[in-house]
Amino acid sequence: MKISKTKKAKGVGKNTKAKAKKTVPSISFIEVLSAKEDDDAREKLEEILDVIEEKGKNLYEKRTVESLLDYKKMVKSFIEEAVEFGLKIEEKRGFSRGGRGRILRTVSNIDSKLTQLTDAILKKEKKQINLLEKIGEIQGLLVSIYL
Repeated sequence: MKISKTKKAKGVGKNTKAKAKKTVPSISFIEVLSAKEDDDAREKLEEILDVIEEKGKNLYEKRTVESLLDYKKMVKSFIEEAVEFGLKIEEKRGFSRGGRGRILRTVSNIDSKLTQLTDAILKKEKKQINLLEKIGEIQGLLVSIYL
């Protein structure tokens, strides 16, 4: 029995390179939305820091309970926004007796500095350098949360 040669179909068996489609990396809607939300949150935090700086200057100049309360209110607002935004805040590891996580270390430090500042204002401390130092420490802690 004789086997006859068959013709190969065109293109079969040849080394043809398939044209690879080049894909352009696409950004999903969720990624765009998330980036926009991050930008908005950072912008809001920057605005609050500016207001805190303004309130700090006002507190330094007036040294009244009202200016102190305004300052503390803005610091609280910043901390709430920072936590909501999910910024990195140092945590003290461990749990309380109720099984809840311990308070945040940086927030605790800020609260401590605010208490010292409150004491200084209420005692009508006249040492401007000390007052400025406390305001500067609080702002430094807030900036460390932001960065």
